[in-house]
Amino acid sequence: MDKKPSKNKNNNKIYKIFLSDQKDHGAVKIRTYNNEEDWAKLTERDKKRQKNILKILKNKKFTFTSEDYFMAGIIFQHGTTIADSKKAISLAKNGAEMGNDRAKWLFAAATDRLLLRQKKKQKFGTQYQKKNNKWRLSPVDKKTTDKERAKYNVVTLKQARAKAENWNKEGVDPWNQKQRRKTIGIASRK
Repeated sequence: MDKKPSKNKNNNKIYKIFLSDQKDHGAVKIRTYNNEEDWAKLTERDKKRQKNILKILKNKKFTFTSEDYFMAGIIFQHGTTIADSKKAISLAKNGAEMGNDRAKWLFAAATDRLLLRQKKKQKFGTQYQKKNNKWRLSPVDKKTTDKERAKYNVVTLKQARAKAENWNKEGVDPWNQKQRRKTIGIASRK
């Protein structure tokens, strides 16, 4: 999953920030964070990473690669606000327009997360929630077609729902590091 950047100094900074984010969020998946204080510290580190990415973005001499946009977008996808979701969408869109398949999926996932934060139905069907100890796909706007989902490397709506059903049948927790899926997104085609 971790693609090393070019020799550019700023690319390497983005990569290191991304690895730090992945380490922190990997710890979430193995239940390292047990209380409000732990979560507050994670949020504080997420915000610091976002600030560092924003500093790099302001460097007009720097040329972002599609992978840079993807990694920077992930940093904002892990944010807690509507503004963070909007920034994740913007960064992912840039990477997707450059042909990055992971950025295409991230664009869909960030869009879905933004819509859910706005108390709306998600568009693509990338976001899940656990309710009453059962996984389920968060509500999806049925106007989006599977053909459109495919453009963003998102599985069909039927496949997305089946994933949650399978997790429940098999007792799988997709956020558990030991059971972790091999793709960046729990509803990704790739």
